[in-house]
Amino acid sequence: MGNAVKNYYDNNTRYFLKYGQHYLSANIHQALWAPEVKTKLEAVNYSNFLILQEIQKLSQAQHILDLGCGVGSSLLYLKDHLEGQFQFTGISISAEQIKIAQQFAAKAEGKKKNIQFIEASFQNLPEHIQDIDLAYSIEAFVHSPNGSTYFKEASKALKSKGKLILIDDFLTKEKQLSNRYTKTIQNFKKGWHLGSLLEVEEIVQMAKQQNLQLIKRQNLTPWHAKNRLRDHLLHWSLPLMLPSYKKSTYGLSLLGGDARWQALRKNWINYELLVFEKSVGK
Repeated sequence: MGNAVKNYYDNNTRYFLKYGQHYLSANIHQALWAPEVKTKLEAVNYSNFLILQEIQKLSQAQHILDLGCGVGSSLLYLKDHLEGQFQFTGISISAEQIKIAQQFAAKAEGKKKNIQFIEASFQNLPEHIQDIDLAYSIEAFVHSPNGSTYFKEASKALKSKGKLILIDDFLTKEKQLSNRYTKTIQNFKKGWHLGSLLEVEEIVQMAKQQNLQLIKRQNLTPWHAKNRLRDHLLHWSLPLMLPSYKKSTYGLSLLGGDARWQALRKNWINYELLVFEKSVGK
């Protein structure tokens, strides 16, 4: 992955944490208000809960890999909610994120040493990352400059019948030949440094070429809070704040967030869960 994504997270992660979803959570992912969710903390951790459910379905699981681990909140959530002997590994291209993740792990871990965070790109995984039972990416795959390379590296790391889970934004088939559509999608890509904002069908074909078969698909978009006051205020402040936003990486991330919000409301993108399984013997 390129320096742009690395710099984006090195420069912005502490802002994301400071102005994030919930003061008790270091989770910087989207809040999901599923029917059973009762609190904001549950909503911001719901993507982690979905990963937890998939791990619990496995007959045996020992090594869990987070491809694009951020500050480690997802792996620490899984560590707290899983019983048994597990090894947890997180990969991030951002040195700042790895530093924070290691600090969080040191506070939470005590004498146990079953979690590690490594500064690396999931486009070129370290050779020792292998025999993985389940790997996942939450809002990270879209940063891939090459989606095919992402699947190649993930497949190499997985055991036969290992699982790969993506929770991310995907283009829908509601494409429009309009300036507004084009500008919105471009602003989303530019603001959040997205290299692989694709339709699910394109992704499935990429995965197949690396012996990964889609076994589950779930649309999580209906559980998004699409009518938050903060989103409306950001959108309507843009004409006044645009010059200053364009001068900083965090300002550009706000522009990207507004474009994403518009695209979700227009059904131009969906937020979905995809589960793949690696073919036996491959």
